[in-house]
Amino acid sequence: INPMREIEAGAVAVHGITNDFLQDKPVFSTLAHELVEFIAGSELIIHNAPFDISFLDYELSLCAKGFKRVADYCRVLDTLVLARQIHV
Repeated sequence: INPMREIEAGAVAVHGITNDFLQDKPVFSTLAHELVEFIAGSELIIHNAPFDISFLDYELSLCAKGFKRVADYCRVLDTLVLARQIHV
């Protein structure tokens, strides 16, 4: 997904995704409906979920289609919470 902003060099060093690569990729709003359909009724398993979900919720809020928050469509399991419970 094209974030419509420049990718910082530090981020490119971590994941290797460059500005040139993202140039012709779709923006979030064009795929939001498909994402919501995909996650509806499911369970997302995410390490440090609040971090990722905050980005998704923000992007959904920018869409003109009146999307709700991710947690309104599906359950979210944060594996960071589980890891902390197991490795106390």
